[in-house]
Amino acid sequence: MKYSFNEIFFILVFKIIYNNFRNIFIIYLKITINKFYNNIISIKTCKIRYIYIITNNIIIQELRKASFIFVLCI
Repeated sequence: MKYSFNEIFFILVFKIIYNNFRNIFIIYLKITINKFYNNIISIKTCKIRYIYIITNNIIIQELRKASFIFVLCI
């Protein structure tokens, strides 16, 4: 089964979020569960609107403002 670049990117970023920012991600998921759910079901339809580079500061307020978000950890 071949994956497109966007699908691979989504899967990698999702794993990074879940492993490193589990608590933050759960808070975010509770806030936007309805908006996020359809995008997880259909990965091809998801649009990357925001990419946040997380260093030492995590801004939960910004996460709440966004309707859809990928958090990328370096």
